[in-house]
Amino acid sequence: MRLAIRLAIETRNSIEVLKQKIKETGKFEGLTLTNGFIINQAYLDCKYITVNEKWGKVVGTNSQVGSQIQERYATKTRTDLNVTQETIDGINELKEILPQYTGTKYVTTSYVLKMIVRGSLMIRNNKI
Repeated sequence: MRLAIRLAIETRNSIEVLKQKIKETGKFEGLTLTNGFIINQAYLDCKYITVNEKWGKVVGTNSQVGSQIQERYATKTRTDLNVTQETIDGINELKEILPQYTGTKYVTTSYVLKMIVRGSLMIRNNKI
């Protein structure tokens, strides 16, 4: 499915870092890895984070990749991601779960994508 979204600087940079980590595994050698593919892989990594403390740790981790000032003045990057229905369903499920860690009533799809990519990187770096 196609997902039209605006990605934050942190998310875009984190996708590139995750893309390099995935390439280093050698599993997808010779293939062009799209951002949608990376989001799917990140979701698969995070799919089994069921322990609430772990999502709390992902949300609570402060990333220094992009500041709010940088975000405000950055060129707005809208992109189309081709992701699986399973990923879309997972994003919708996380939109219900993550607000308890942010202290808000809802979170955006863009925020959920940021947390999925951040969580995947933390898993791959053995931080959670």
